[in-house]
Amino acid sequence: RVLMDGVELGRTPLPQVVIRGHAGKLRVEKPDYLPLERTLARDEDRLDLKLTLAPFQAKVVTEPAGAEVRLDGQPVGTAPVEIQVPGEGRHTLEVRADGYEPWSSVLARRGSLPEPIRLRKRGTQAPAKEGKVKKFFKDLLDK
Repeated sequence: RVLMDGVELGRTPLPQVVIRGHAGKLRVEKPDYLPLERTLARDEDRLDLKLTLAPFQAKVVTEPAGAEVRLDGQPVGTAPVEIQVPGEGRHTLEVRADGYEPWSSVLARRGSLPEPIRLRKRGTQAPAKEGKVKKFFKDLLDK
């Protein structure tokens, strides 16, 4: 959405907008992006603008509670915690607790984290999934 002095001009791209009279204040808005404001100079005849992704929130809940939460390697709190994630770039969330395997994931703006994030005790195996091969042998042995 593009506005000039508070009046909506339309959506980008705007190839043929003529502004008569004084230079005004331009505002560009888009969901998930920080709004951009700029005062136009009288002699500007073309604008190429780049919007910046807005930060977003991520709620981190762990089982067990009290795990250390890190974003891009930096401590950001103890679970349960809500963290602010920068909008630009790729960001890695890590969760650690004494006696448990570390857990990590790349965060996505529209994605969701498991709630809770279940940490696995060190030295324990994840439950085996019954794949096709295992099911074949199980069925064969059951006959």
